[in-house]
Amino acid sequence: MGRPQADSNWRVFRRLPALMQAGAWLAASAPVVALVAYAVQFRTHELSSTPESWGQFGDYLGGSIGWLIGVITLCAVYATYTKEREAHSDQERHATATIELLRDQNKKLEEQLRQAGQHAFETHVATLVQLLIDSIQACHHNSGRDGGISGHTYFSLFAEETVRCYTASLGTPRRLDWTAARASVLGGRDSEWNSIRSQIELLARLIDSTTRLDSADRSYMMAILASHVSSGVALFLAIDCQSSENKHLAELLNKYGLARSAPSHLHSDLLNNGLLRPTAFGLKVEEALEERLPPERDRNSIPITGARVTAGLSES
Repeated sequence: MGRPQADSNWRVFRRLPALMQAGAWLAASAPVVALVAYAVQFRTHELSSTPESWGQFGDYLGGSIGWLIGVITLCAVYATYTKEREAHSDQERHATATIELLRDQNKKLEEQLRQAGQHAFETHVATLVQLLIDSIQACHHNSGRDGGISGHTYFSLFAEETVRCYTASLGTPRRLDWTAARASVLGGRDSEWNSIRSQIELLARLIDSTTRLDSADRSYMMAILASHVSSGVALFLAIDCQSSENKHLAELLNKYGLARSAPSHLHSDLLNNGLLRPTAFGLKVEEALEERLPPERDRNSIPITGARVTAGLSES
């Protein structure tokens, strides 16, 4: 402890102005010079035993070195000020470095929290997508051929029947709109479709409204959802958007092209009600996939963080 303190005091002394350093050395040597001069001058005298003589000796010392003591005091005050200023500067530099370190740690923590939140959200969406896949596959119709049909083939069949029913009614007194044509084909199976549509709309709303994704990730995840919307499902979504009750669903289809798998020759007819726009059948989903997936990636197997979902691009 003693040596570092001495080194520190010496560094402080070396930083004093040259005049102060000279004064300090002079003040330090003055008592020795005064005593030597006094001893030489009165070396033949014996030590006095009277208070008066010692009082005179004290006056001599005070007059000889008293002013130098003031110089020493001034140097000490200046040295103390300099040392405290350096200590304050060191504290300030340390505080600044600590603040910068805390800022960096805070940024890293925020990024970790953002990534954790995004990971949790993507995992949640992946779970809902898998539930949608299972729900579509669970839709089954006994057609008498090989035990019946299910999944996307199920919706493809009923979509084709809906188109035929709608087309056949054109030009007849009992012309059907799209909703009525589908209802006549589905019969009592509306509940199955309503469940599928509700899941698709829930997923689309969830992805569209979250603040955990940037625009690129949002488009990418919506592309994953769209990859599970086959032509039959897309046609049924577009039919639902013929009603003003499904205005919000129509907005999502328009924004992200979720009905792009609907048969192209029906687009103009499905646009007549004014809720759907051409972007509902556009290529926005394809473009998002092209931007995010490398060329060698199999588009039929699109990964989501925390899960792996197989895209239902086929009709089977």
